[in-house]
Amino acid sequence: MRKIKVLILILSLMPAMLVGQSIKYDKSFVDSASTMVWTEVNMSWQFPVGGIRELFKMNGSVGTGITVKTASNWLFGISGNYCFGAAMRDNTILDNLKDHNGYTYNSDGTCNQDYLDKEIEGRYWYVAAGFGYVIPVNRWKNSGIKLYADFGIAQHKIHMGSQAADYVPMLRDNYKKAYDRRSTGFHMSQSIGYLFIQRVRVASFYAGLEFHEMWTKPDRNYIIGLGPTEGTKAKFSGLVGIKVAWIIPLYEKKKVSTFYTY
Repeated sequence: MRKIKVLILILSLMPAMLVGQSIKYDKSFVDSASTMVWTEVNMSWQFPVGGIRELFKMNGSVGTGITVKTASNWLFGISGNYCFGAAMRDNTILDNLKDHNGYTYNSDGTCNQDYLDKEIEGRYWYVAAGFGYVIPVNRWKNSGIKLYADFGIAQHKIHMGSQAADYVPMLRDNYKKAYDRRSTGFHMSQSIGYLFIQRVRVASFYAGLEFHEMWTKPDRNYIIGLGPTEGTKAKFSGLVGIKVAWIIPLYEKKKVSTFYTY
């Protein structure tokens, strides 16, 4: 989790450094709203709610996407994110692979205490398409308060490291599927934050809050510890996070006005 914090810090500081290098501009410059296409690199720090909070703790997220902004500041985009590093809140998932002292045993009889708990974590992914709007608050008409919502599909599961599979035979090949609790379903999210499109476009960035909702149900026919999954209803889960993104312009149809004083 420490690595996630460092990566988020680096990404959040990158646009600020670029802005600092390009802050010298003509005060008479007015950035009129224009049609733009950009991609982005984003990172989030997310807190689980609902069903997945019973399994996982906080997680990091990285993602990308493509956005089209019209001259009237409407946004349309597609995106995808991969979430990782969620420590387990429920440490009883693999209890049937341990003895009464909490030890797990390799096929050669070697034992280790709490080894499995260190080799598993929660992971998610989601892809979505959405729309939004930018509300300008000053003369930078491409920038402002960004409101956005999207809809798609999400999946979450318990990830087991390759070392866990090497150590415990019951976590190899198809056997581990009975433990991973993989679930898939409908996903939607809403976000609010500030989008800043700099005059030097590569210095543009976004920062804000995001809210995710998921209604997922198990993909596996049988889950050890829960039993058969046939007839299981979709369960609500959510993520609340802080998001930062570096905006990378791909295309722009400029419409810039400059006022002169005499």
